Amino acid sequence: MNITILTLGTRGDIVPFVALACALKKDHSVTIVTNSNFESFITGKGIKFAPLSFDFRQFLNSPEGKKIIEGNVIQNLKSIKTTFRPLIKSILDDAWNASQDSDMLIYHPVILAGSHIAERLDIPAVMATYWPFITPTREFPIPYFPNLNLGGFLNWCSYYLLVFQMLPYQNIINTWREKSLGLPPRSVFKTNPICGGHPIYNLYFYSPHVIPTPKDWPPTAFATGYWFLKNDETWQPPLELTDFLNAGEPPIYVCFGSMTSRNAEKLTRCIVSALKKTNQRGIIASGWGGLQDCDKYSETFFAVDEVPYDWLFPKVKALIHHGGSGTLAYGLRSGKPSIVCPFFSDQPFWGETIKKIGVGPPPIRQKDLSEEKLISAINEILRNPEYTAKATDLGEKIRSENGLDRAVQFISQTFC
Repeated sequence: MNITILTLGTRGDIVPFVALACALKKDHSVTIVTNSNFESFITGKGIKFAPLSFDFRQFLNSPEGKKIIEGNVIQNLKSIKTTFRPLIKSILDDAWNASQDSDMLIYHPVILAGSHIAERLDIPAVMATYWPFITPTREFPIPYFPNLNLGGFLNWCSYYLLVFQMLPYQNIINTWREKSLGLPPRSVFKTNPICGGHPIYNLYFYSPHVIPTPKDWPPTAFATGYWFLKNDETWQPPLELTDFLNAGEPPIYVCFGSMTSRNAEKLTRCIVSALKKTNQRGIIASGWGGLQDCDKYSETFFAVDEVPYDWLFPKVKALIHHGGSGTLAYGLRSGKPSIVCPFFSDQPFWGETIKKIGVGPPPIRQKDLSEEKLISAINEILRNPEYTAKATDLGEKIRSENGLDRAVQFISQTFC
């Protein structure tokens, strides 16, 4: 079976799909369609690749991208409408051109073309994402608002925000359906058409130990567990890094992943000062431009570009990060507490989730991040052993899961 995977975004949006592709390629031909800066990473895993012309990394580093990262929910929706509207047509066309020979689609919801292409080709499709914002439930509202609980009926109704979020793009999508796919317009309220004889299934690749599966979800939606990429057995750590780790007590790992800051130098100084004043060693990762090089501050700090999380995280004391789904997943699996400093999107939701399950203090929004608040959060973790105890217990549970096996088994039993 020819399986096409459509995704777009940061490393956290790509790696789980690469992990799934690696598991599927034993029995199927798999192609990943995504931003071009991940081409070598994907082909290096023996997976076929097709590019989207939209450069997501360049977008995040643009003034428009930084404005979205630092804005609130309403500002984000307005900015995304203004910024993405001209780009949607190219993403739709690229996805369609790369999917011609597909027998099945697996797609991230940010790829708005997924269900339409599956409908045109009459092939089965699976929507996959890392947070539960697609399938309505009465148990909690749409995760855009992580601190609200509106009650059963209003919680369920809140998911209609997705419909209103799609309205600005509906004319573009329906014009594309008619001219490129030869399909009639589709109502924005028809979100789950029958494709290839099946409804579109919603797979969520996070652990049910982190967010219990709602009792009112339909059979077409479930959480499989995290999709972790298999260790790269050829990777070897730099000698300087192992020497640093062996030179003192476990450090605190700091990284804001793919997020960018308008004042990265100031942010780095804030982190370094907070770690110094709490007498903690630190490993500071630059990511896609969020933090500046700290010049390998002798025995106290070590600057890195990229280090495999599954190798490094078991060796650190705690994590300070943005709450991106990938960093969060590996942190939870390693059994380490987290201080989450979210920017936007799903990150505030995961920050509140970390607090709720007791594996980290309350999140500190990036716009509110200060040396004093970071010192307070670090001290809270150091002085309260419950954070580490709960993180250790949760890590054991997550390591006993195999979300990839569940996802592959579902695909094989349902579609093959």
